[in-house]
Amino acid sequence: MKPWSSDASKDQRLYRIQHSLRSLTHLAHHPNDPAVATDEAPTHARWSRADAEAVIGVLAALKRQRMG
Repeated sequence: MKPWSSDASKDQRLYRIQHSLRSLTHLAHHPNDPAVATDEAPTHARWSRADAEAVIGVLAALKRQRMG
């Protein structure tokens, strides 16, 4: 079942958010990563502090949801 289907349960939808968050964060590289320091890797995403804060906020909300 597709998680965006109207038949998807809340747990299925939360799982999809968690999976999407993992997929998003795997784009990030450390600032001292040699691949990011050159123009040879233009496909590497540039991350800012605001990006990191947003991911931490979503992760915290997912944790609260699972524990509540």
